[in-house]
Parts: sequence; C-alpha cells; structure tokens
Amino acid sequence: MKPARVKGDKMRIIAGRYRRLRLKTIDGLQTRPTLDRVRESFFSKIGPSFEGQRVLDLFAGSGSIGFEVLSRGGEYVVLNDQHPKVFQLLIDNAAFLKIPNQQYKLLKREALKALKYCQEENLRFDWVYLDPPYHHKEMEEIFAQLPTILKDQGLVYYELDQQTEIQAYENFREVDRFIYPRTVIVVYKVESTS
Repeated sequence: MKPARVKGDKMRIIAGRYRRLRLKTIDGLQTRPTLDRVRESFFSKIGPSFEGQRVLDLFAGSGSIGFEVLSRGGEYVVLNDQHPKVFQLLIDNAAFLKIPNQQYKLLKREALKALKYCQEENLRFDWVYLDPPYHHKEMEEIFAQLPTILKDQGLVYYELDQQTEIQAYENFREVDRFIYPRTVIVVYKVESTS
C-alpha cells in the first residue's frame, strides 16, 4: 500500500459562513473524498439552508459534508473516522475553520462503536451521511442501529460506487437516488415506529 499524502488544496466549502475555505484531505487508499461537483449538486438538492439541523457523518474523511452543514447554519454535527491520519485531518480542519466547540463532536471509532456512543449520549439526528469504504461489510448492522439515533422521518444519505448493488434495509424505504458519473447517493427514510 502506498503511503497517504496530505494535500491542502483539494476540497473547499461551497457555501455559507466558511464559503471557499479549503480543507486538507488525504490521497491514498484509505479515503475517497466526495468530489466538489458531487457535493455541490447534493447540497443544492437537499439545501440550501440547514438551520437548526443535527447531522452525523459516520465515515467523515476530511469532514467536508459536516463542515458544509455547519457553514450553512447547521446546529450540531458529529464527525467520525477511525483512521488515525484521517482523524487528525478532522481536528486540523475544525481548527482551521474556527468552529465553536459546542457545534461539533469528533469521534475516532469503528462505525458501530460510534453509533453506540450516539445512542448512549441520547443524540438524535435529522439525517446521517454514509460514505463508507466501498464494499464495507457492516452496512446491514449499521442500518439496523440507525433508527435509534434518527429523529422521526429522519433521512440517510448513502454514497455508493455506481457498480455496487443497492440494497433494501429493514425499517427504511428508499425515497430518492442522486446519480453521478461514478457514484450514486441513495436516500432512505426511516419508517415511523408508531
């Protein structure tokens, strides 16, 4: 495996209070940053404002999704990445943006352990973003835990490689798909438990 290289000029915040500020990223096999044009299209479809929203990015990488939410008025984000070098990027990017500590939490845990932390802390989210390494093996277990941390009618945005077969998950229904040249973002809504 070739070593990861840190780059400081690849990702940018698209809109809002941190607009045009650039985030550090890591090139290599550990991360696949969501491209600016994909993020821009994604946020134009679900935004433009996220006032008062609480969001979890379970495989955060550089933090570009969560930091974009905060830039556009989000109330609170939890950003998780278990890879030590990538986690350091989250720390560096949050410091660079000068985000107030009460607006975010950084976690360095395996995905299921991060979900357990959110459950124990009684955190509830408007939506969750999932951009796992392709062919991540725990997706069924992850989806099984998500209803416990999502608000009623909460959404999951799941970024997949175009070649990956799209699954159905218990307690969720697919409500949309955003299709891009190499990726697809599948939108799931948690089914009401009442």
